[in-house]
Amino acid sequence: MPGQKDKIGVRLDAKGAIAVNQFLETSVSSIYAVGDVAGGLMLAHKATAEGECAAVNIIEGPHEMSYAAVPSVMYTYPEMAAVGLTEAQAKEKYGEILVGRFPMAANGRAVLSGAQQGFVKVIAEMETEIIVGASFVCPE
Repeated sequence: MPGQKDKIGVRLDAKGAIAVNQFLETSVSSIYAVGDVAGGLMLAHKATAEGECAAVNIIEGPHEMSYAAVPSVMYTYPEMAAVGLTEAQAKEKYGEILVGRFPMAANGRAVLSGAQQGFVKVIAEMETEIIVGASFVCPE
């Protein structure tokens, strides 16, 4: 039940996941929660990043979890992956952005392997040219 505590005092959020703070610490200071039990996106890459962050917090002290570069991958054919902001999100956040697109048909290895369908798209903030997102639709 949302807001409920278990026998040791770990709180659950409104969706029934274990509630954590920005350091992945639960309502019991010595207990951390990561991955699917902590809610949010249910991705292996996210769980791994959270596990690493929680381990750093246990060993070294406060380190805030950042979800800015957690990739999302779909193992279809062709495979699809994304990281960071979408083009629409980047435009909303930064206004002017840089968008680079590269068709796999122009990639020599892709052509030689017969897998030239797909593309890569990279999104950067205009002023600093820092990459803020990318998406891929291509084999391997």
